[in-house]
Amino acid sequence: VPSVFSIHDYYPVCDEYNLLGNTGQYCGVLEKGILNCDSCLYLIRGYSPGSQKKRITQFSRALLQSDRVIFNTQGNLKHFRKIFPELDEEKMRVVGAPSGTVRQPSNPRSLEGNLRVLIPNGLSHLKGGKILCELLDQTRELPIEYHFFGKTDRGFSEEAIRRSNPQVHFHGHYSREELTRFSTGIHLSLHASIWPETFCIALSEMWDLGVVPIASNIGALAERIRDGENGFLVPPGNAEALKMTLLRVLANREEVERIRTKLTPELSTAADECSSRIESIYNEVLKTKGAISDFVVQRDAGDPDTWSTGKGPKSRWLRKWLNSLGLSRFALRGPFG
Repeated sequence: VPSVFSIHDYYPVCDEYNLLGNTGQYCGVLEKGILNCDSCLYLIRGYSPGSQKKRITQFSRALLQSDRVIFNTQGNLKHFRKIFPELDEEKMRVVGAPSGTVRQPSNPRSLEGNLRVLIPNGLSHLKGGKILCELLDQTRELPIEYHFFGKTDRGFSEEAIRRSNPQVHFHGHYSREELTRFSTGIHLSLHASIWPETFCIALSEMWDLGVVPIASNIGALAERIRDGENGFLVPPGNAEALKMTLLRVLANREEVERIRTKLTPELSTAADECSSRIESIYNEVLKTKGAISDFVVQRDAGDPDTWSTGKGPKSRWLRKWLNSLGLSRFALRGPFG
């Protein structure tokens, strides 16, 4: 059966699919390999030595049997090839994740008054919530408004944060239309992820809405953003670096406008573009494999009374599905018996 494997996180690499080690920070496996994984996974999950090697072996088999493997960025592809060196480069494709945001006209923002900053993923642990709280406290005297769109993770108190910095606003759940309308007065967005994201759709959305991002210099954020050209990069997990970048912008707001004018459509992947590229990959596979081949079904395979697909719920579903396709005279063979 033709198959396509899409990679959107690091679950094939580790049970801790965000690659946060026992210290709560990025473990570095993409650069160093799996040499230190056993000790980390023992501390986090109690896994026995050798478990990570077994996992990599099993996922390597799954990836090798796939006809195509899709990654969100070229850097992500490169990292996976280091972990899974057996992967055939001819089978690999790169397709950016789709942004459903409608690109807005590049209208200038007012440079007067407070600097307005949007955090599109809410107050989330994985998105650097702890670091953002430090930043909010350190900048409470500065003319900066912070607007959180999205949920607040457990462990964070919105009330306590607002007491610490009255210029913080929590908007909670939102519609795309609400975000689009509100963004017209926003200067910057913050993406303080503590793990190496594989794409970050929120980054594409901010670019589409004409908002200049400040992001962690790690993973796809570091790969997609060119510091000083289409956004700003700071070391991950560093509230002081975020503060210094905001002070830099406050001292020279024209720099934000200069960058904003360079936010071109090519920075994000439109939904129709993504679906078209995915469709072409599937068509490519189907042509190569001859669509549903004789490996799956075979006509006139003997007396139907002798066929058996078992008596379990999956077998009943399979017989029903074959009948709905008019394949009651087909027999299964290959891996199905």
